Amino acid sequence: MQAKQEQAVDVPDMLVAMQDISEETTEEAAMQNAAVAQEEAMLQDATQDRRIASKRVHVERVIGLAKTFRILKDELHHAYVPFGGRILFVCFVLTNFRPNLMNNA
Repeated sequence: MQAKQEQAVDVPDMLVAMQDISEETTEEAAMQNAAVAQEEAMLQDATQDRRIASKRVHVERVIGLAKTFRILKDELHHAYVPFGGRILFVCFVLTNFRPNLMNNA
């Protein structure tokens, strides 16, 4: 009879131990999943950063070419200030007509 009582005491202890193990395993799996998700997010961010950087090079090159217009090098005369936006627009449109915006090196 005493052996049966010991088994009864041991069974709940085993269940608690098994529950602890399953909780630890679940927590470890969750941590691994979070780490994998974070790594994938970092890779996606790096890819997006590279795409943005490659486009930034082109934009900076066009801005540099537009600055070569003489009207944009000097201070704008006060009589032409109302037309400043239009002047910029025309300069950038003319820049887009240039043949090689990027050097093929």
